[in-house]
Amino acid sequence: MNFDFADFVDSANMKASKDFGNDFIGIAFGQRTPRIYKNKSKYGLLPFRGRDIKIHKADKFYISIPKGFRFKVNLGSKPRKARDVASVLQHIAKGDYKLNQSNLIYDGRKLFFNLTFSFEKSYNEVEFNEGTELIVNFLDLCSGECLINNQSVMSFGDGQYIRNFKSKIKAIRLKEQSRGVFAKGGHGRKRKLDQDRWEAIKSRESNFVKPYNNQCSAKIVKTAIRNKAQVICIAEPDKAYGEWAYYQLKEQLVNKGKRYGIEVKSI
Repeated sequence: MNFDFADFVDSANMKASKDFGNDFIGIAFGQRTPRIYKNKSKYGLLPFRGRDIKIHKADKFYISIPKGFRFKVNLGSKPRKARDVASVLQHIAKGDYKLNQSNLIYDGRKLFFNLTFSFEKSYNEVEFNEGTELIVNFLDLCSGECLINNQSVMSFGDGQYIRNFKSKIKAIRLKEQSRGVFAKGGHGRKRKLDQDRWEAIKSRESNFVKPYNNQCSAKIVKTAIRNKAQVICIAEPDKAYGEWAYYQLKEQLVNKGKRYGIEVKSI
């Protein structure tokens, strides 16, 4: 086979330069030595680009790399894992999966091929029952139930859990205010530290809200798929439950629903 091996030098240089940059401080202070890319199970050999690697099947699977090296693949002794690996290799060989930058790794007397690959996943192979709608009904602060034909099929969220978190955030804010975060004056390092603390509070709140909404939206979409509902209808939450980023929850539902051809609307 003919291999265009010219790209190996560029990819190897990029890998070695990146590793050296990460290791430089340790090398400068004598805490470590430079990496050696030869027979090292910890680092492996320098990488090959996906287009330099060829996979084909005869009696067994074979992996070929530039300079005429050809390896027979041992799929292992566990049948289930062997089937999974064989399926992946078959898809790569057929061109269904794109092979990306990969490398060889030594472990004692064994040689492993660390393959990375990518593929496009089809989300639209879902069957729906015409006219079936999933109703999202809020019973508390960003928590409630999903209904099909007025029958509850799933509950989601925990309003009390959210209130407990919001109470903690409120207490932290009050504490920071009492320390004079918003006081006029106060220049330099102290002012910057006060502002950093305030930004950390906002970041902590944001890092709670988005994952919570993501968990709820994923659960709702999965319920719609399981019940073959092509439309998700979101009821308007009662303002008495308290403030929440419902717009973000709906946005996540819309984005997740599009993958499967599910429509999301408000009622």
